[in-house]
Amino acid sequence: MNINLAKTDSLMRAIAADLKLRLAGSDLDTMTEARDADGYMYLMISDGGAVTAGNPVIYLKIKAASVQPDALGIDMAARAPHIAILAYELDGTVPEPSALDLAKVQMEVVKRGVRMQIRQIADATAVTNANAEAAAVAADLPMDMYWPMAGV
Repeated sequence: MNINLAKTDSLMRAIAADLKLRLAGSDLDTMTEARDADGYMYLMISDGGAVTAGNPVIYLKIKAASVQPDALGIDMAARAPHIAILAYELDGTVPEPSALDLAKVQMEVVKRGVRMQIRQIADATAVTNANAEAAAVAADLPMDMYWPMAGV
C-alpha cells in the first residue's frame, strides 16, 4: 500500500514544536522522533531520554484511519481522517507520567481536531512502538463531537 505521509508528518511536527514550549520545565524534557515500519512518525517524550520500564514516557503517533482507492484504483492511506495514538505505562493503576503532562499532550492533539485513542501499557512494561500498538484502547475520543466538520 502507498502511504502519503505529508499530512501526518505536518501534524506531528506542529505538535512536537508546541510540546517543546508547553513541556518546558516539566520532568519530561526529552522528545525523540522515530518512524514505524509503515513510515509513520512517532514521538517518545521522556525524562532525560530514559524510555525503559518504570520511567515516565508518553508515546504519540498520528496515522491515517482508513485506506481508500486513488483515481487509478490503487489502495492508499486516506489523507483524512487521522487517529492519534497516545500511550503510556501504568504504575499500578495510575499513569506513570504526571496527569499534568498527559493533559498538556492531550490538549495539543485535541486542538487539531484529530480522533485520539488512549492506550495504557501494563506496569513494568516499557513504552515502545510495538507495545503501544499492541495495547488495548482504554479510551477512544472521536473529535467529531466537538468539531463535526473539521476532522483531519
